Amino acid sequence: MTTNYEQIKNHLMNNGWICYKSCSRNEKESWYKRFQKATGCFCNTDKLGVQVGIVVYEHKGYYSFEIELTAQKRDGMWVKLQVYSIQDDFLSVYESQTTQLLAAWEAMNWPNETLEINP
Repeated sequence: MTTNYEQIKNHLMNNGWICYKSCSRNEKESWYKRFQKATGCFCNTDKLGVQVGIVVYEHKGYYSFEIELTAQKRDGMWVKLQVYSIQDDFLSVYESQTTQLLAAWEAMNWPNETLEINP
C-alpha cells in the first residue's frame, strides 16, 4: 500500500508522536515518542520509560524510514536497536516493528546471570 508522506505525518501526530528537525543528520525530519511503561534508559533516571525515534529520509520524492531505540542498559552498556529501510509499507508495519524493538529492549535488561549460550 502506497501512502503519501502527509498521510503518514498526520497519522503519527494523531498517535502521540512529536516531530523535530535534527541538525546532526541529513534526514528530512524525525519523530519521537516516549513509552512510559517500558524499562527506562538507565542514564535518564528522571524520565519514565524509553524513547523511540522515527527518522525520515527523502530523495527525489521517495521516502525511507528508520525506527530506532537508543538507550543505556541496566549494566551500563549502550545499545542502538534499529529497523531500517522501511518504504511504502511504513504505516502497515511501524507499530509492530516498534513493539518488537521495545520487546528486544526489555529482553536486554533482564537479569541474565543464569543464561548460558553455547556456541
